[in-house]
Amino acid sequence: IYETCVDSIVWVQSGIGRGSGFFIEEDVVLTNHHVIEGATQLYIIMENGDTADVLEVLGYAPELDIAVLRVDYKAEPLPFNTHGITVGEKTYAIGNPLGISFSFSDGIVTNRELIHDEAKAFLTNTPISSGNSGGPLLNEYGEVMGLTTAGFTAGQNLNIVVNIDQLELVDLSKP
Repeated sequence: IYETCVDSIVWVQSGIGRGSGFFIEEDVVLTNHHVIEGATQLYIIMENGDTADVLEVLGYAPELDIAVLRVDYKAEPLPFNTHGITVGEKTYAIGNPLGISFSFSDGIVTNRELIHDEAKAFLTNTPISSGNSGGPLLNEYGEVMGLTTAGFTAGQNLNIVVNIDQLELVDLSKP
């Protein structure tokens, strides 16, 4: 899973913070809105060390915690999950937790029905830390199930993932 997907994962740098993201089209990256919120400059870093500017924000939805970015780089987009989400299903995260670049962790889906702010989400026990935000949660086929978004600090490995189907609710008509 890691070797198949890592070239499509990015580190999103905003000048005021950082997070993760991933290609959904050859020059379009998906991340969390809270990763880019308030930024005046955005760029990405690839696993191979290449950097590229974010050319424009194509759309965002704060209530869903989703942002769509056009970047000055081309990479293979990750496929989306098409079979639904099953409790107990194996999951994988690739991201940049606590600034440790392109780390890999695994777990399972622990709850498939959750509303986070206004977004349809689910829970995983896959370890997710600050810096993982906006990265993909993958299934065993390397398909994106959702965006790693947040965790409950009062619990152990109770982490929130915004379902990938929420992307269709983001208005991309006015970049």
